[in-house]
Amino acid sequence: TRTRTRTRRRARARRARATARRTRTRTRRRAPSRAAARRARRRRRARTARTRTRTRTRRRARARRARATARARTRTRTPLQLAVMAVAETFFYSLNVFLAFELSQGATQDPVWSAGMFGETIGRLDPGGSMLVHMFGCYFGLAVGMWYRPAKASKESAGEERDEASDYNSNTFALFGTTLLFVLFPSFNAALALPAAQSRIAINTVLALAASCGGAFALSKFVPGNRFGPHEIHHATLAGGVALASTSAYFMPPVGALVVGFVVGIVSTACVLYLTPALKRFMSLGDTAGVQALHGVPGLLGGAVAIIIIAASDTIQDTLGKNANDNTMDFVNNKGPDSVARNFTVGFTFTFSPGELYGYGEDEAAGSERAINHIIMLVLSIVLPIVFGLITGAFLRVFGACFKTTVANEDRFQDKAAFVTPTDYAYE
Repeated sequence: TRTRTRTRRRARARRARATARRTRTRTRRRAPSRAAARRARRRRRARTARTRTRTRTRRRARARRARATARARTRTRTPLQLAVMAVAETFFYSLNVFLAFELSQGATQDPVWSAGMFGETIGRLDPGGSMLVHMFGCYFGLAVGMWYRPAKASKESAGEERDEASDYNSNTFALFGTTLLFVLFPSFNAALALPAAQSRIAINTVLALAASCGGAFALSKFVPGNRFGPHEIHHATLAGGVALASTSAYFMPPVGALVVGFVVGIVSTACVLYLTPALKRFMSLGDTAGVQALHGVPGLLGGAVAIIIIAASDTIQDTLGKNANDNTMDFVNNKGPDSVARNFTVGFTFTFSPGELYGYGEDEAAGSERAINHIIMLVLSIVLPIVFGLITGAFLRVFGACFKTTVANEDRFQDKAAFVTPTDYAYE
């Protein structure tokens, strides 16, 4: 028993000494040297510097967001600014028409601004306003909108999408408005046209509108999802009327109106589906009314087609319309030589020549000579509204800053900012 007790004591003592040695060894190993201490201090300073840098970066980001929000308050147009913009747009529109007529040497040998000639001159150069009305309004509005792009804030993107989105009731009323425009577009294009060609322009417009409906529904069905979209149907179905608002409707045969309307309908649908979201995503340029898809691009294509048709108008008149009877019942009665073939090709003819349209007499071929005039008008109708729109937008920004006409950024799409809204206002 004593031997076992001594053996156990010695074993415990050996274990205790071994534990003490291991502890002293670890302690010696953990004792940092001067170099290690310096490295540790440097690491602590680096961590502190990184923390301060992150703090300063966050503070600067918050300050930038606050400044962007403050700027966004001045980037919102109020009803007073919209009234000023309407007056400026009317003045610049008249200036654009005057410059387009003067630089393209007018449409007649008489002075452009002589008494009673203004409406007739528009009817000769751009009867439905494809370039002077549709393109000008589109690019003027987009240029003004460049000064009022919203501040880029991720927290507000969901609210903006909700405010810009339409609902079932809005789409229903918009479809009713589309139907009215569809019915009234032929008279709009033919109102200022020469009386001898008003029926021709009206029928060409109807054919182009019908074809644009086909193009819009066709492309809308084949996009991902295979469903008809209300936005493209509201806009693209009217694109054919915008394209046929140019002078090309004077000389274009019905089959040409169908082809142009179908192509413009497809292009307008593509603009609604892809171009408008791209402008919003990459340039923060909102196009809530779809002016680019309905007025800008179709007007541009209509102006380009007008240049081609006007350049070939003499040939079209000589080969298809010369010595043809203007009575559309000849197609049924089959009167006169080749009347059926002519009416099938042209559909309906008119008794005046391109030279008579442009004021040079009945026998003088002046259509091809007037193509350069339409090229000048097309270029001016793109460049001038952008320049005028940027000038107007800059003036409105200064006007808003001087008169403190600001609206909160969160109220940019709300009626409550300018109108008395009922208690059951949906987006209150």
